[in-house]
Amino acid sequence: MHVAAMDEYHEHFTREYRRLTQEYKRIQELFSDVVWYNFETVARAWKRPWPPSFEESELELHTQRYQIVPSRGGRYCEKATFPYYYQGAVRDAPPLPPTIVLNELKIAWDAVKEAEERCAAPYEWAPGGRLYEKLLRESDGVRAFEQLSSKADTEGGDVRRREAFKNGFRLQLGDPMERQAPENAQTTAKDVLGRVCGDRSLVSSRTGS
Repeated sequence: MHVAAMDEYHEHFTREYRRLTQEYKRIQELFSDVVWYNFETVARAWKRPWPPSFEESELELHTQRYQIVPSRGGRYCEKATFPYYYQGAVRDAPPLPPTIVLNELKIAWDAVKEAEERCAAPYEWAPGGRLYEKLLRESDGVRAFEQLSSKADTEGGDVRRREAFKNGFRLQLGDPMERQAPENAQTTAKDVLGRVCGDRSLVSSRTGS
């Protein structure tokens, strides 16, 4: 079920990527036309040694307009129209700086690259994915939590040690049961050796009783 959901998201982002790529190519073609149109409007003001432009030359620039319209069977299709931006003599052509379309081209390119990354996102960001594992290791939140935990452990240990010395306690090495062992070691060893080696005093005392 999870794999099917990831595949569904992947298909959705792939369709979006194709649509944005197509839009980018259209803006790229329009940018090329605008550059040539701008050249004609700028060259008409050039002076010698450049030859003068023929101001009566015909100049035209088409725009591009795309619409999604309903079609038969409840479906939708794309309708394209190319109305004139300008049609007439070079002398009267209004200026059109290519920077305007260039900004749109850059925005479209950024959208294409972002959509390309989203195509792999359902797999990369899912638990077990490459980017998901990297997030768990290197994210700012993880680093902040580790620093906070380390600081808390250090400060907590210092507080406990200061309280222990203030109350007159000293650190003692070894386990508490290990420290109690020498107190009973002599008696235990004596009883064991007496039973194993057959200590006469113990035997005689038991016999006399």
